[in-house]
Amino acid sequence: MVSRANNRKRRKDWIRRGSYVKRNFARLLPTIRNDMNFESDAMRDAGFENLHRMRVSSSIEENTAELADFLSISEEDPHKIVEADYTFSNLSLPT
Repeated sequence: MVSRANNRKRRKDWIRRGSYVKRNFARLLPTIRNDMNFESDAMRDAGFENLHRMRVSSSIEENTAELADFLSISEEDPHKIVEADYTFSNLSLPT
């Protein structure tokens, strides 16, 4: 049977590890974000023929057209996707 003291020690160790992970993640996030921006710019600058971009800041009609072109279908179904509240829900605008 595990003693209460051991349980407390395990909990404290777990909390310390969690804060360590959060600190490191916070340090890595700007690097990952900058790398993604660099790669995105490089793809756009390469002038690929079939590059399609949907943006949070674009209108529903613009994003619908991009998605319809990408999927090679009419704009009815892509409009439903773009119009959904959760399409960009996990993204935040850069500050």
